[in-house]
Amino acid sequence: MPPAAGTHGHPEARRPGNDLAGPKPTRGNRRMKEPVHVAEEMPAFFDHLRMSQRYPLQQATWSANLGEMFSRIRRAYRQFQVRVDAGLESWDGENQYSVGDWVLIFSPIEQEAWYHIRRAGLPMWPQLPVAGFFVDFGNPIAKVALECDGAQFHDARKDAARDRKLAALGWTVYRVPGWQCLRDVELPASYDDMHPDDRQQVLHDARAKTILPVIDQLARHFPAKETI
Repeated sequence: MPPAAGTHGHPEARRPGNDLAGPKPTRGNRRMKEPVHVAEEMPAFFDHLRMSQRYPLQQATWSANLGEMFSRIRRAYRQFQVRVDAGLESWDGENQYSVGDWVLIFSPIEQEAWYHIRRAGLPMWPQLPVAGFFVDFGNPIAKVALECDGAQFHDARKDAARDRKLAALGWTVYRVPGWQCLRDVELPASYDDMHPDDRQQVLHDARAKTILPVIDQLARHFPAKETI
């Protein structure tokens, strides 16, 4: 896919499309031509099925009534925690869509932040309930949160008070203005012809105007994933 206009060949400037659907399901590392031992796997399958039925998870859906929608989200996360305690789920996993229909729930600013979170492979959870609040994205094990401050719901005094309360509970909160969440890495037309040192500085300056430096900071709160 050719890079977007004005972004040229740097990979961080490419926009391959909205990642809201998440990664495509795969069959792990098993090769299709290897034998599938159905008889051996059936007991584990039925055990997992029984556990899933015992600990249901009702996905939160969008509602025009914000109170109702956030009530659904809170209920879904309570059910998810029960499943975590039962060993069915993990806060380090990528099963966020089992909790909520985020494609419909997200604001445009949250959609952009989520794109970068997923691209970085960070186990952040949307609209996570914490201490009577909802953080835009968070992880209760790492105790780290990302807040995307849009103009409509941003109140500096209330946000500061909430951040102090979360900090007292051991949380680290990163705040990013909405415009910064929406901004792409914009490189000049002459970028490819620049000296490497100049390109590095231009790229650094362009990234600094986006959410990417904060994504880098968030990543430091999680262990690096092993690559094959």
